[in-house]
Amino acid sequence: MTQPNTCRPAGSVLYATPNHPEPDGCRLHALDAATGEVHWCRPYDASINMGAAEVDLDGHLYFTVEDQLISLTDQGEPRWAVSFADAEGEADTP
Repeated sequence: MTQPNTCRPAGSVLYATPNHPEPDGCRLHALDAATGEVHWCRPYDASINMGAAEVDLDGHLYFTVEDQLISLTDQGEPRWAVSFADAEGEADTP
């Protein structure tokens, strides 16, 4: 992993973004902090490992992949995604 892992506020779940995916393409892993058991994992582009996943007090995750900011529930289900690029692939700037 190139970035530190993050944990759920209660500290029971760790989130990690390793460089090398599992055979099914998983690059975001939710791991039990006590046992190391994988709760769930999701496939994403390799750019996910350029930053750590952040977690809010409700356990929602936030991370970047390519030109997007993505949010998942604590169960790994999509909440929303916001693009930082316009139609030509140029980054939007305020």
